[in-house]
Amino acid sequence: METEVQGFTPSAVPLVHQVSATMRSIMLSWPQLEQPSGIVLDYETRYYEKEHSKFNSSMARSQTNTIRISDLGPGMPLLHCSIPDLTAFTTVDDWLTAIKMVQYRDSFLTAGFTSLQLVTQMTSEDLLRIGDTLAGHQKMVLNSILSVRVQMSQSPMAMT
Repeated sequence: METEVQGFTPSAVPLVHQVSATMRSIMLSWPQLEQPSGIVLDYETRYYEKEHSKFNSSMARSQTNTIRISDLGPGMPLLHCSIPDLTAFTTVDDWLTAIKMVQYRDSFLTAGFTSLQLVTQMTSEDLLRIGDTLAGHQKMVLNSILSVRVQMSQSPMAMT
């Protein structure tokens, strides 16, 4: 994933999240660049089918920090073929259970993160404060929070 910055060399986006996937498409998102070296014109996503060489790639562009890549070849393996619709959960407990982090339920609730709306505002500092000190767990929770934010932005009536 690279950004095309007006008048500058493209730069890599350091972190990409899979929001959802079907058998023939995938939706990805990534954080906005904090300090772009110019005006970001668009994002270029280059992807490769596993059976093909690195030199046989496909490319898609997006002017926002999300992209849906459709018409993927049949049988193209995706890392995660079933990302739950995170906007369907109504409680913090349901969400933590779905992402297999239920061991933090009491910590979230005690710290005041009692609704998914509040959870979507959490930062890595909040996770440390409530006792989530394992880097892998933090990454999983923060990735899920980002996915919830993206799904909420695409479905304005979700979790209201």
